[in-house]
Amino acid sequence: MIPESGEVKSVRLCKAIEFPNRWAYLITLLEGMNFLDNSVVYYGDKWWLFTETSQRTSDTLRFFYANDLHGPWTEHARSPLINGSPHEARPAGRFMVLSNHVIRLAQDCEPCY
Repeated sequence: MIPESGEVKSVRLCKAIEFPNRWAYLITLLEGMNFLDNSVVYYGDKWWLFTETSQRTSDTLRFFYANDLHGPWTEHARSPLINGSPHEARPAGRFMVLSNHVIRLAQDCEPCY
């Protein structure tokens, strides 16, 4: 599980001790930005992490990749993938893979979150 941790400017991975009520911190995947609504998917032999980082305007989608869930994580050269669009930047939950296509859900945060 990756709980919301934007206030502490990190992406933290936790594991279930007794699902669904007891969880333990495992590792910090990323730190240094206001990472919000983090979504992770394993696709094409890599882990991909999508996150919204603008916090107030909800208009910037960054994405990172890693060979292992525990990292190290690298920001993709084309990140931010979305910049300046509160209609589509903020992640909205799990990815879906349909017919070998990855579908990412988004929140429309305009006119407000």
